[in-house]
Amino acid sequence: MIATLVTAADDLIPSRHARKTLGRVHAARPVPPRCRHPAAGRRERGAGGAAGGDQRGHHPGRLRPAPPRRHRRPGRRHGPAVHRGEARHRTRLPPRHRPRPRPDHRHHLISGRVGQRARPARHRALPGFADDHELYLAYTALPDGAVTLARYDMDDESLDPLLAQEHGENTNHNGGDLAFGTDGMLYMSIGDGGGSGDPFDSGQRLDTLLGKILRIDVSRTCGDLAYCVPGDNPFAGVAGARGEIWMYGGRNPWRFSVDHAGGSMWIADVGQGRWEEINHVKPGDQAGANLGWSCFEGFEVFDEAQCRPDETYTKPVFTYSPHTGGCAVIGGEVYRGEQFADLVGGTYIATDYCSSTVWALREDGEGGYQQAELGQTPTQVTAFGATPEGELYVVNDLPGGLHRVTFERATPTCHVRYVKQAWGTGMTVDLTITNTGAAPINGWTLRFPLPRGQQVVSDWNTDLTQSGDMVTAASAAHNAAIAPGASVTMGYLVSHTGDSSLPSRISLNRDACSVTR
Repeated sequence: MIATLVTAADDLIPSRHARKTLGRVHAARPVPPRCRHPAAGRRERGAGGAAGGDQRGHHPGRLRPAPPRRHRRPGRRHGPAVHRGEARHRTRLPPRHRPRPRPDHRHHLISGRVGQRARPARHRALPGFADDHELYLAYTALPDGAVTLARYDMDDESLDPLLAQEHGENTNHNGGDLAFGTDGMLYMSIGDGGGSGDPFDSGQRLDTLLGKILRIDVSRTCGDLAYCVPGDNPFAGVAGARGEIWMYGGRNPWRFSVDHAGGSMWIADVGQGRWEEINHVKPGDQAGANLGWSCFEGFEVFDEAQCRPDETYTKPVFTYSPHTGGCAVIGGEVYRGEQFADLVGGTYIATDYCSSTVWALREDGEGGYQQAELGQTPTQVTAFGATPEGELYVVNDLPGGLHRVTFERATPTCHVRYVKQAWGTGMTVDLTITNTGAAPINGWTLRFPLPRGQQVVSDWNTDLTQSGDMVTAASAAHNAAIAPGASVTMGYLVSHTGDSSLPSRISLNRDACSVTR
């Protein structure tokens, strides 16, 4: 199965064939060369000795229709906001993301996701939008950098701030995603305050909104608040805690979504430097859930000083190392549409900003999760969205576009069989590469990630290089040609620190291969 993208335009023309693992794109204009994301910059070593130090800058924003005459601040962790739902109005988008020069910052900067009261769920609509035409925005305000939630009136173009969290010390980890739940409450994510290694210990603190998922009622006001704290929030009325907190222990939950088929939440938390993670939290487990940061990064202890022996932590259902070509997980949505229900119905789709790898996750019915790699998007995705019918769209920031996601069944054109011999701190791996397609292969390049701690010592029948955890192995002169049905062999020797597992995925000339271990 492969994932493809189609630009949301009236007239579509075929674009160039994008280099990717699987799939092709049809776009109204050619996709530009991939730009180097700020995430690819230098990483420092953070607390607890884990590699990290988020030098990945800000994130371009989640597209939702932004208020007119406003601009968004360039950067990795925030960007334009566009509504979800079916309101019909003229969309005016902010200027294209540019890291330099810096724009005039005299205005509020729309920098997150916009919720729409009319469409919090695919088949649900809270009353009111048809009359009040109100949207909800998350943005970074200036000059103080506060992460702000506001109500925007589309009729008179007024912006009414509802909640603000100070965020002036650092400019990364703003979070700022919004979603309405099946209960009609508004949920919002905020990062841990930025910097490197959770310098304010925000993740595990309950006296700050930093590093949290919030839950509030925006349909009414309570006292001096422009919203109400639901009485069943886990920390409502708890001394020293913010009642708005629904879940805590987040680092930078840049994208999360609510599956309205059952109310579960999928939370993609951008990692410090070792692990990107995705959490799936069922409705009965959400209130007061601790996502782990900064005690944990992924499954690994990051800062033992932030760990408590009596605490229950919510473990991620999926992790991957950014050293395998990625840099920042981009959380998506559960597909609930009809067009591709036979392929991905009930499946959560996510990607990575730098690698553009598309992952699919769904429950296996036995308490675990099935996972698959569907290919790569031909552009760097910053956000997902779903129509009321459950069909998926994505947006990209460079140069900025809206794309429809489609799926189709495909048969891999290559197969790889591993044979390994491991001992102590060493291991040899022999690979047999078979051309399962109909066309001959003339020159090949394999790409695959190595588990953490594995270092290539030597190789044979290939020209192999290792960068971080990612290996690129090119054909040698004597085995460059692979006829349909034919096979060639290559191999490598690695040292390891205890993990002698085989690569989790492998591609040949950017096409994903089936694997036998």
